[in-house]
Amino acid sequence: MDQLMKFAVMEYNKTFDDIQGNWAQAYIEDLASRHIINGQGSDHLFKPESAVTRAEFTAMMALALNLETEGYTGTFIDSAKGKWYTPYVEAAARAGIVHGTGNGEFAPEAEINRQALAKMSALAFAKYSGTELSDLGKLNRVYADLDAIDDWAVPYVEAVTRLGLMNGVPDGRFLPKESTKRNEAAAVIYLLLVELDLL
Repeated sequence: MDQLMKFAVMEYNKTFDDIQGNWAQAYIEDLASRHIINGQGSDHLFKPESAVTRAEFTAMMALALNLETEGYTGTFIDSAKGKWYTPYVEAAARAGIVHGTGNGEFAPEAEINRQALAKMSALAFAKYSGTELSDLGKLNRVYADLDAIDDWAVPYVEAVTRLGLMNGVPDGRFLPKESTKRNEAAAVIYLLLVELDLL
């Protein structure tokens, strides 16, 4: 298992004008203060309800786990050298916590849906905790839209649910194909770091 270091005390207090009263405010402020996440379009705005892309979430994950971002190998044909996100995508790929979408592509600009985010988060937990996902056991609850979750994603959705990293909506659905919002992504990253005892 790779060794990770705990984050130091937050360097400064950071907030955004548009997260005041948001359910994820504390998570967003904590991660922003540790330089894991940034505003969008303005240093004063986070846009918590906007969708997060695959590149953006991968960057959050790489920064949260302090992955080594040096070196370029051309892992994905659509993540070219010089793109802001490529070092993070390649670092996460080397760590085994991201995979492409097929045909050698990563689809960095595509919005990341909830089941894909569940997979990345579960793989990160497994790698850096030394835990086999199968050891977490099966869910003691069934999502109302379980049939909508792709077969490959089921064990990852089970894992993040058992860990408390992600949950369904009040009506009992997981919404696996829905795009993930920026506040949701921040919450998952924060809770993952807590589970890994890095905060």
